[in-house]
Amino acid sequence: MLSESQNVWSPGWTDRIHTSVRSLGFADLTQLLDSMPAAPYSEVAHHLGKFAPIQIVAVQFKEARLANRVRDAAKDSLSRNLNEQLPGGWGSGNNADFKQASALANWFSELTVTGECGIFKDVANEILEHFDAPFGWKPNGPNDPVIEKAFNQWWMHKIPQ
Repeated sequence: MLSESQNVWSPGWTDRIHTSVRSLGFADLTQLLDSMPAAPYSEVAHHLGKFAPIQIVAVQFKEARLANRVRDAAKDSLSRNLNEQLPGGWGSGNNADFKQASALANWFSELTVTGECGIFKDVANEILEHFDAPFGWKPNGPNDPVIEKAFNQWWMHKIPQ
């Protein structure tokens, strides 16, 4: 946990995340995230202690790159972003188109910038451009049929997963 003189970005924050994850009985962050499917990153960060949601994203994608599981992390990240930013579901509420575009753009940034997975930029662009869901839909996790369909259609199998 943080001492009085530390903030969430104090040196060693990745180690603090790993320590917090292990204290909850999980081997790594990926395992913890698997136990909380579709929970927004803000909820995961709060569950772990004093961390910024973007820190959770960074560690998630670092683990994913090391394990050759970026596709899985990208699906997970998309699910969490949509649940966080579209609480009423796909297409609902005022400015629905703007909110949907914002949620998808945030996911793209998390994957390519925070997650340091720029190699997947073209694939992510295809998903952004073609993603669609029924009115009111909210993903139930990374393996939700709507997310699976988008990734099966647009995630190129030629690049490492």
